[in-house]
Amino acid sequence: REVHALAGIGAHQHIVGYHSAWLENRCETLFIQLELLEPLSLVTARSRHEGITESHETHIDVNKFVLHVASALKHIHARKFC
Repeated sequence: REVHALAGIGAHQHIVGYHSAWLENRCETLFIQLELLEPLSLVTARSRHEGITESHETHIDVNKFVLHVASALKHIHARKFC
């Protein structure tokens, strides 16, 4: 079910893209191929702004992040997956 859901979500700039899925080892192991992304965690992203504490710029970054997540969720909900 998860693979069908991933395939049905479609492309969105703030959702990791799905490419394909297959079974191996006599259908015991499921592999899911997703879009390759730059390795980046929230901690790493935050550390790029090191030295900026409680500034207007930091709040803009947080607001942008929240808007990106909300945009992705809206996309998923529009396709009735949640």
